[in-house]
Amino acid sequence: MDLGSCQTSSGSCGRSDRYGPRSSPGAHHCRSPETEHAGTVLLRTQRVGRYGELFHIFKFRTMYWPPEPDLHKTHVDNLANGASAESGRIRVDDDPRVTSVGAFLRKWSLDELPNLPQRPQRRDVGCRPRPLVPYEVEALDSRALQRLKVKPGVTGLAQVNGRLDLSLHKRTDYDLAYVRESNLVTDLLIIFRTPFAIFRRSEIQAC
Repeated sequence: MDLGSCQTSSGSCGRSDRYGPRSSPGAHHCRSPETEHAGTVLLRTQRVGRYGELFHIFKFRTMYWPPEPDLHKTHVDNLANGASAESGRIRVDDDPRVTSVGAFLRKWSLDELPNLPQRPQRRDVGCRPRPLVPYEVEALDSRALQRLKVKPGVTGLAQVNGRLDLSLHKRTDYDLAYVRESNLVTDLLIIFRTPFAIFRRSEIQAC
């Protein structure tokens, strides 16, 4: 497929370069990452796949209802524009939207467990750059958009080298390094290192 043909759909998030998010059947642009109604344990959220194709994943709810829809988007936009908060991390420090149970699920990367039964039908694979929500893709520059040349994955180089504690620039470096140099040995090393990355992040949060 020609990367140049991947245009943002008419009426989408306001960007129309070749790697922008494009609709799959039933998909809607510019929605909050957590889109289900109050009281539900599971929620269906939108992600951007290879060549900008939109798909949905299921997660355990981790935020109070209703979540503040623009808090993380504003944070990402500030990072992309160089007007970031003090830490420079992708993660929102002391995120007020996250519940205590949600913080536990996120700390141990358990919030996406509902996806396991869906995996045979999914548009992501094992080791690849993690899928982003549409507004994160809208904030990427042309260099970073090269990450959309491959299917997204469950874990990748960025996840075993800092996860959301990385800056946008550093995450992009890891993602593009994988796109350029991925091979079976790299994938096996990522799989091996992923549990240690989860435990390492959990220890930091406990301090």
